Amino acid sequence: MGKHQRDLINLMVKNVLKKHQADLNLDNISSDQKREIRDIVENIQAEVEQFLDKKK
Repeated sequence: MGKHQRDLINLMVKNVLKKHQADLNLDNISSDQKREIRDIVENIQAEVEQFLDKKK
């Protein structure tokens, strides 16, 4: 994945988290919740990559 794609993904994820007023203090969540967040972010990343590939 290119730097520009990674930057776009990071921007989109930050916007989603900000929109939902997510608190990113990872000290207050369990290992299971961290794993679930990681899975969700990976799914979002895959969807964004598919979207970007279609736009090429």
